[in-house]
Amino acid sequence: RAVDQITRLSGAPRDQVQAFISDEPLRMRWECGQLSAREYHEHFCQRTQTAPPLADWKQAASDIFEPNAEIIPLLVHLRTSQHRLGVLSNTCDSHWEHVCTRYRIMREMFSVRVVSFQEGAAKPSPEFFSVAADRAQVAPEQIFFTDDFPDNVRTAQGLGWQAVLYESPRGVADALHELGSRFNY
Repeated sequence: RAVDQITRLSGAPRDQVQAFISDEPLRMRWECGQLSAREYHEHFCQRTQTAPPLADWKQAASDIFEPNAEIIPLLVHLRTSQHRLGVLSNTCDSHWEHVCTRYRIMREMFSVRVVSFQEGAAKPSPEFFSVAADRAQVAPEQIFFTDDFPDNVRTAQGLGWQAVLYESPRGVADALHELGSRFNY
């Protein structure tokens, strides 16, 4: 989606846009806060020899997210039963601003928010998980974590977190119930 939107906006060839977005080292610099959106945009403009307006480019690059609707009822049940919820995300400044502005759930549901561009580290780095545990102000073994990337789950488990691979809301709910959490779901 981002490739198509940025291609339309910039007029750059689609394969050039795809190559830019696929540049993992450069993207990780953005996601770890080493580059601002403006600086990342400048790299894009230099590489593609185009000059899309920054605000439009940020919108095209960021308007790519849809909420995982099937997990929202589980989050509501957890929150209603007084479970503290947090988010640990590899993301850049533009994406984070976009989802927090567009989706109220990001602003209201999660009391702990740890994002890579603000911390200078990303999953699966153990340091990033340690920052999250410190921010949550609970012992690692009191944290339940789910993620759709096995490496992230393994890192969390290695640090003593209760962690499971995300496959479905039911799987997460079952894992929480097995750990003794009480909530209606």
